[in-house]
Amino acid sequence: MDWNWFFSALSQSTAAIVGIFGAFIVTKILSNQTTFTTKREKTNDLLSKSKRLIDDAKSLSFEWYIKGTSIKEYIKLHKLWDEDDALSAEEYYEKLNFSRYVCREIVVNEITKKIEKWELKRRKEREANKHNLIMPTASRIASLPASIAIPDRLNKEADKINLVLRNIKSQSRDIKNHLDTIANNPESSSQITYALLLITLLFFVGVIYPISFLPMPSDGEVVLSLGVDVIILILTSFKGVLLLVVSLIFCLILAMFLFVNIRMKYDINDIKDLETFTKEETYSKYFETMVANRKRREENNG
Repeated sequence: MDWNWFFSALSQSTAAIVGIFGAFIVTKILSNQTTFTTKREKTNDLLSKSKRLIDDAKSLSFEWYIKGTSIKEYIKLHKLWDEDDALSAEEYYEKLNFSRYVCREIVVNEITKKIEKWELKRRKEREANKHNLIMPTASRIASLPASIAIPDRLNKEADKINLVLRNIKSQSRDIKNHLDTIANNPESSSQITYALLLITLLFFVGVIYPISFLPMPSDGEVVLSLGVDVIILILTSFKGVLLLVVSLIFCLILAMFLFVNIRMKYDINDIKDLETFTKEETYSKYFETMVANRKRREENNG
């Protein structure tokens, strides 16, 4: 058997296989790197936009808006109570339209206090009315306006709040969709890591090791040995130095792409921040109150 031909053909065939699979894997890594860079830029963009929305929410006049809209509801409450004073504070709250940005419990407590105050005042008026000292309660309440027109400023502020809230909801959907694309770091593939390691092994077993036998001795005898003395003898030869240099360059190239593949992982802190920004309550304490009120209403309806 011509061992020179065998080892030469084996090393060339293996080198071709290593080259084909190596090129495919390197192309895949570069493609993943482009995708990873794009997604990471989008992550940073989403985080920046979320922080801007927090600033937008801070610029809104929630306290002024809540106070302005509450005036109308408390006057409606007075009228409702005058017509039917047997309802509980919770029942009055459900009939009215208080701002969703104020805590339900706070409003209910305030309704309770006002009802207690009005009941005390009614009793005093009834006692005084017996002596014709004070106008009847019904007449006094009738003199109150049935409704209060919300000023244009309140309407404009409501539009601003609703606009920010719509932007937050849209942002939340975008973040959720983006999180689905970066979950489990899809660009950092464990299969690619294993493939690179196998290609390295194949390169040494199928290319470097067979070439180390060439050229074969004239007697054609093949001596397979992994002894230290044999390895040192090969490495100290000119052929061994060339094989060592080629092996080091090849390993460095694969190590570089292996490092790139392993490094394509998204910052866990960025992912946590994005998950936080999917919630409306993250952007403002008033939106947090809105969410709490909504959950409370759903529980009551359920």
